[in-house]
Amino acid sequence: RLSVRQVGDGTSGTIAVATDHYARVVTFDADMDFSDNYFDLLPGEERTIRWRTVGGRPAGTIPVYCWNAAE
Repeated sequence: RLSVRQVGDGTSGTIAVATDHYARVVTFDADMDFSDNYFDLLPGEERTIRWRTVGGRPAGTIPVYCWNAAE
């Protein structure tokens, strides 16, 4: 299971992602610029990613997925 905290002003911000289990290929599903995408997380690890929108369009909640997420 992923824990996700998104902070921003609508055009830029950060997303902190943590997990209590191994997370394979964590992916952000949005048409934006991310400082990182497609990474793995180990149990207890947290990673903070910077993001910004393309062309100044405001963003809502950014979907976050991983390949081994439980359905």
